[in-house]
Amino acid sequence: MRLSAAGIDATYCNPCGLKVTAGGGDTQAAAHKRFANWREGITAHLDHLALYRDSTPDPRHFSYLKGTARTVEALGGKWAPSSTYGHKLVQYLKEVQAMEQPKQADYADHWAEASIRRVMDAGIMGGRNTGFAPNEPITRAEVAVVVDRVLKQMGK
Repeated sequence: MRLSAAGIDATYCNPCGLKVTAGGGDTQAAAHKRFANWREGITAHLDHLALYRDSTPDPRHFSYLKGTARTVEALGGKWAPSSTYGHKLVQYLKEVQAMEQPKQADYADHWAEASIRRVMDAGIMGGRNTGFAPNEPITRAEVAVVVDRVLKQMGK
């Protein structure tokens, strides 16, 4: 199994090398948090990054970090030593988003094609496994997701 520079491997489910509350050396495996699964580790990573924005449930609350990077791009040189870290992260996120968007030709030439493209580009709706299904009924759960995405974009 391959070890990181911190001496931890994939069994830690720790994508960014978050440390335990007691801390420790950067190359000491025992100083790094072991998460139960990747979802927990990634969630902790995102919560920690939110600390730099000043909006986090991170229990460690490093007050000297809080609010020092108001944008993802500003994380470079703060959270990560590389000054280009934040810009690269945004680039990677855009690439992942592009991969996640299925090629949905089932709305091509549909009377609502322009609106469908607009809500998809805005991240409000994405479609189903079989495509956008523009002529299919929408469920209450799907309505809830759409409304939640709109509210988030409105900052509510």
